Amino acid sequence: MTPSFSLSLSLSSEPRHPRPLIRMASVVVMVTLGTLPSGNGYAEAAPELALSEPEQNRLGIRFEPLGTPRTLTIASLPGVSDVMPSLRQSVLIPFESRIESWSAEVGQRVTAGQTLLQLHSHEGLEFMQRHRRVGLESELCNQRLRNLKQRQRNGLAARLDVREQAIQCQQLQDQHVAMTNVLMHFPSEWQSQTQAEFTLSTNEDGWLMNAYQPVGAVSAAGSALAEFWPMRAMSIHTRMTAPQLRQVQDADSAVLVAPINRPTHQLTARIQQRSDVADKTGLFSVWLRIDGIAIAPGQRWTVHLPTAQPGWVVPATARIRADGQHWIFVRTRDGVQPVTVKPVAEGSGALLLDSQGEHLGNQRAIAISGTSALRSLWLAGEGGE
Repeated sequence: MTPSFSLSLSLSSEPRHPRPLIRMASVVVMVTLGTLPSGNGYAEAAPELALSEPEQNRLGIRFEPLGTPRTLTIASLPGVSDVMPSLRQSVLIPFESRIESWSAEVGQRVTAGQTLLQLHSHEGLEFMQRHRRVGLESELCNQRLRNLKQRQRNGLAARLDVREQAIQCQQLQDQHVAMTNVLMHFPSEWQSQTQAEFTLSTNEDGWLMNAYQPVGAVSAAGSALAEFWPMRAMSIHTRMTAPQLRQVQDADSAVLVAPINRPTHQLTARIQQRSDVADKTGLFSVWLRIDGIAIAPGQRWTVHLPTAQPGWVVPATARIRADGQHWIFVRTRDGVQPVTVKPVAEGSGALLLDSQGEHLGNQRAIAISGTSALRSLWLAGEGGE
């Protein structure tokens, strides 16, 4: 049975000799102070304060049910649509060329197969022609090698001649393979190119983010012509403090994000990558992915960072501090009862309480306003602070 203490209060303007009442109350408190039953020894309760509903209203006390355990948003951070530097692509070709025209504008979304630019390159044409020529020479060399091996078996060719021919064929084959590997990164039709005009297209959806060379400029072999951001690599970039970063340490950690122009349209995002090194401001870069949603570069977001574990979320005004502990006031049949709680997180004007205590439940109502007055009455009943 839970010990209780009833303190009769009068809010009338006429004096009612309060000092004897306080002295009597403090005696009763020392006798009846106890602990609420709890399976984990977690909850410590103080004596109940008897307050009628009219008295509660005069004190400005308002109650709110706890509801079900949930996570608490401890921070709302700015974010922007971006691509990690390691996933950005440079558009380049391995031979000198002149930019004839750009078919897409910087910042434009392009689809797979869409033309980006037209090039003119004599070096490129010579490379294609040499690739075809080396291929034919390699085939001819292999045919001669087969003939030499047949003549060797008939005693008409020396073994040294066969070995020299084999070395020559291997060199031609290696050269052809190396050139073919270069062409693998370019359109297949380039291998049969007979003119010095080349068209460069995208092989996946994405965004043309930078064009480094204007029309008419001559680009050196291997220099970047443009920067391309693949659609599949788009993510949301935000920065967090070290304590905030600890909330998303798990691989399956999730946060809520919302476009800055649609704050109620919240989406679930997963952690793609976290930085292990802080920048000059002491913040860590975090990259977030939203599956199934196409986002554009530069789009602004609000990143809502939740706690890792759920609990009771209550307004910060519900909590008081006394005797080095945290307390809330739980509504009872005859008034309110102070109960110790364990805040595990705080943010956005709210507290997250450990939801393991058996003394709390989603049907219990707690005081969310007027708690300062309740604290004064409670401590006065104990004989002072």
